[in-house]
Amino acid sequence: MGSHKKDTGTAFVANVGTDITDATLVEIDIIKQDGTEATWDGTVYNVTKIKHVIVTGDYSVKGTYKASAQVTTPDGFWSGDEIEFYVSRKLID
Repeated sequence: MGSHKKDTGTAFVANVGTDITDATLVEIDIIKQDGTEATWDGTVYNVTKIKHVIVTGDYSVKGTYKASAQVTTPDGFWSGDEIEFYVSRKLID
């Protein structure tokens, strides 16, 4: 199942590959197809993952999105690798 422009309530999950249970802040930086930048809030999910629940406006344009996890812990801050995913337009807007 893919992501569609009008989707809401869908969980977007980024696996960072390491234990982040001590994180004080987890976010996902987004660059949309049109160049718009956004920061999605997240929660630690299943020890190594960041989960964000899609809300209205997150998928505001169709096309390729770039995402990068951002994690802050008591020991410092680090960014994850950038990934790409595609948001399509629903058949009926």
